[in-house]
Amino acid sequence: MVGNSEDQLLGNNVAKLSQRQRQCLELAGDGLTSKEIARSLNISPSTVDNHIQAACDRLGAKNRTDAVRIYRDDPSSEKLPKALPKLGLFSFPPIGGQVNDLPKSQRIFHILQISVFAIIGVSAAILTIAGVVHILAGPE
Repeated sequence: MVGNSEDQLLGNNVAKLSQRQRQCLELAGDGLTSKEIARSLNISPSTVDNHIQAACDRLGAKNRTDAVRIYRDDPSSEKLPKALPKLGLFSFPPIGGQVNDLPKSQRIFHILQISVFAIIGVSAAILTIAGVVHILAGPE
């Protein structure tokens, strides 16, 4: 009986969240950082942190992850469109605590995709460092 009244209290608190607090929690739940959320909503990262902290306080959450869980578990919470769209070959795997229910072949594809991007990044870093060393070495 106590759990039910606690659920009703949290539900009422979710209903009291501002639109911006809801947006920030939804995007944080998609795995975005405060900087990424700020860019998406055209506000500053500190404003995002303020909205998330206010939502944590209102929901009685320990941290932003807990606030997102409470918000998403509430049936009255409206779901916003995902922040990271699927772009065919450049789709993103589920991140930020989302359930990864992709088929095994798609999981392997995402692992390979991330590996290729990592190899490209490391190669670019190595070539940049080699170029800088060559320039600093001067003419021989």
